[in-house]
Amino acid sequence: THARLLDLWKHTPAVLCYAPQLCPRNVDYPEDSVAIGGAIMDEHTQASLDAFLQTEDGAKLAAFLDGGSSENGNNARKPTVCVTFGSMWQLESPESKYRLLRTIIAAARELKPLIRGVVVQCDEESRANFNHTDLASANVLAIGKAPHS
Repeated sequence: THARLLDLWKHTPAVLCYAPQLCPRNVDYPEDSVAIGGAIMDEHTQASLDAFLQTEDGAKLAAFLDGGSSENGNNARKPTVCVTFGSMWQLESPESKYRLLRTIIAAARELKPLIRGVVVQCDEESRANFNHTDLASANVLAIGKAPHS
């Protein structure tokens, strides 16, 4: 559990942004210093989603989610993992971004029997580097902005 870390940081307030409906609150999180809640996202209209699907990223994402049968034929039942860093990505150095992408790809390779794939949302430069280097992986897709909630 996170007990040791929480003990070290017990006087530091924290806000964790995830949906408690999907992942219950850890019993080690003190009620008075750890707030948990989902991010408030804009609503997306069908028109905005349709417009996104007409973009390069939208077409790649649709193909990634629709295609790719796994070796055992039940890839459609496997979950897809989405990793996004939001505005935090802009604070990272190019070297740090590269290391993070390599770590995500290593994790995706380890999880390949359990997941359909990983979608990484990152900046345009990282996406271009990802798609044209040794980082490219069959079960990882790097895209720019995409509507999500």
